Amino acid sequence: MKVGAIICDMDGTAVQYPNGDFSSSWDILTELLSEKEKEEWFSLIKENYGTGNYDKWFKSELKLLKGKKLCDAEKFLFPLPYSPGFKQFFSNSNGLKKAILSGGIDIVARQIAKELNFDYWISESLEIKNGIFTGKGKSPVYFDKSEHLVPISRILKVPLSNTCYIGDTDSDIPCLRQVGFPVAFNPHHGLEDYVKLKKIPSISDFGELKGMLE
Repeated sequence: MKVGAIICDMDGTAVQYPNGDFSSSWDILTELLSEKEKEEWFSLIKENYGTGNYDKWFKSELKLLKGKKLCDAEKFLFPLPYSPGFKQFFSNSNGLKKAILSGGIDIVARQIAKELNFDYWISESLEIKNGIFTGKGKSPVYFDKSEHLVPISRILKVPLSNTCYIGDTDSDIPCLRQVGFPVAFNPHHGLEDYVKLKKIPSISDFGELKGMLE
């Protein structure tokens, strides 16, 4: 099998923010919040995230951001905290098609695509007007990302059987199941058991990918 495309998770995989359990682009936004708002933010995650109440969580988190300035958020979001070897690998990806598929925020996904010339990205969208978060947004990805694999495969013009998917938690399992070459990055939050069961290759540095693909 020859791999022609790589579809990569973002939060905890492509980038690792030093805030929260998931190294998430979402959670680094709590730096914009008051202590009371931060408590509410993480309480909403415990109550709703991964329980089927994703839409409620999404809308509630956005309301907490309403009125905050994008320029203040950028102080914490940038420069991008790439995972070990990620920037080096994708700067020289030898003709591979590459895409980001993430439940993280579009501000970060767009910047990764810009800096490393990704062919496609899809993530959660935060509405910003005149540099201010409006408290609204769109959530095309939700918790199950796998429904986007076939459309992305068509865009990249590479079949899933010749595609590598890389993720770090149990939310990536549906995607890992559907591709020809699944890879786990520092697996945690339930993914480590699946990796052992299915004997999926695991990496801690994207520099390890080159040898695997060859």
